[in-house]
Amino acid sequence: MDVNFGKDPESSVLDRKPYFGDLLKTAVANGEVPAERIREMSYRIVRSLVATGLLDHPAVPGQAIDHAAHAATSERAATAGIVLLKNDGNVLPVTAQVRRIAVIGAHADVGVLSGGGSSQVYPVGGPALELKPAGMSAAFSRITYLPSSPLKALSQRFPKAKITFDSGDDIDAAVKLAKDADLVLVFADQWSTESEDVPNLSLPGKQDALIDAVATANRRTVVVLETGGPVLMPWKDKAAGILEAWYPGSAGGKAIVNVLAGDADASGRLPLTFPQSEAQLPRPTVPGMAARTNAKGEVTYGLMSGLKEFDVDYDIEGSDVGYRWFQRTQAKPLFPFGFGLSYTTFKYEKPTLQGDDGLTVSFKVRNTGRRTGTDMPQVYASVPGRDGKLVSRLAGWGRVTLKPGESQVVQVKLEPRVLANFDSAAQKWTIAGGTYKLAIARSANDPVLAVDLRMKPREMAP
Repeated sequence: MDVNFGKDPESSVLDRKPYFGDLLKTAVANGEVPAERIREMSYRIVRSLVATGLLDHPAVPGQAIDHAAHAATSERAATAGIVLLKNDGNVLPVTAQVRRIAVIGAHADVGVLSGGGSSQVYPVGGPALELKPAGMSAAFSRITYLPSSPLKALSQRFPKAKITFDSGDDIDAAVKLAKDADLVLVFADQWSTESEDVPNLSLPGKQDALIDAVATANRRTVVVLETGGPVLMPWKDKAAGILEAWYPGSAGGKAIVNVLAGDADASGRLPLTFPQSEAQLPRPTVPGMAARTNAKGEVTYGLMSGLKEFDVDYDIEGSDVGYRWFQRTQAKPLFPFGFGLSYTTFKYEKPTLQGDDGLTVSFKVRNTGRRTGTDMPQVYASVPGRDGKLVSRLAGWGRVTLKPGESQVVQVKLEPRVLANFDSAAQKWTIAGGTYKLAIARSANDPVLAVDLRMKPREMAP
């Protein structure tokens, strides 16, 4: 039974029948499941209830939930995570002088996209829209749009502007609308869910063609992406602005408009690398993708799709994943790890090392622009890899909000293990003695200041 391989709780959605009832009792009685295994399962579950305080402070049935407060928290989190990728000619933030705004695509009239799977949260009052992906067999997965409309939030923020929506289904109609607008906002999305890789990094459907045509018709086009990861952007040079909103949650429409309007600075930074093409990746094609494509060319989704086993080679990139893969191959990404623009500018100066071990990097950040903004300076360490070549590792970062002309000293405490390599024979992390180069940077590809860190050889507990 699965219980012998670490499965403590049962899934009422994925399990085809209640294994943990009479079937589990019978399995224990027959010796298929050791009694000790039941004790381990119970211990971990009860331990978690104690650690979270649920036993001391149990939930009160019927207790009112402050949905407004929760929505406000969701809005703050989503706003802080939105990443401004491009802003040519300061097309953003949107100003009151913009009178005619065209909003196109991605069901922006009703809501924002939510990722599927176990992270899916059913919204208060129900979803704005639900669709079923072609070929999907798992009943619990749906393409869900949460009822937080960017179109509605935009209309409330700019009541004097004429704001018109087009679904984007008819590219010619969308182009016609775009030609008569002072500003075009094209919303594009890519749905994904757990247990499945997207078939490729292109926007699904005709969205790339839509964006290209609209941006050609109106150079003041801003693309708002609702995706769970990186996508290709063949239209990048034509769009004036690009905003990565991810899956922005139950208050996502308001959060997107907060950034579009400049009511909040664009303060998010990329937690992953956007490649220029799939050829830059260690696996340009998804292993096993052919096995999950039916005769109609549809890709099956979910844990119950009947996907056959296939081998995956994890030694292609080894530990050099993400930005380190791009560093190793010297490939120039579309947007590097840690990248993100702001509506203002910042200057870094006066780096020093502090602390007995010198592992605290201190430097001054100054807002040199005309708006209040939030910056996220990053510290990368150049460390000798197993082959002796230097590899860059993210060692820490800070976050600071400053008014125009204001400055603040930022201190970043480095994690010692970032400077270490694992000795398999000794089963210990070891730091080689010597000088380590530290870079204070705006992204993995944009170092600004450098400082040397002298380290003595040391070992760390496993």
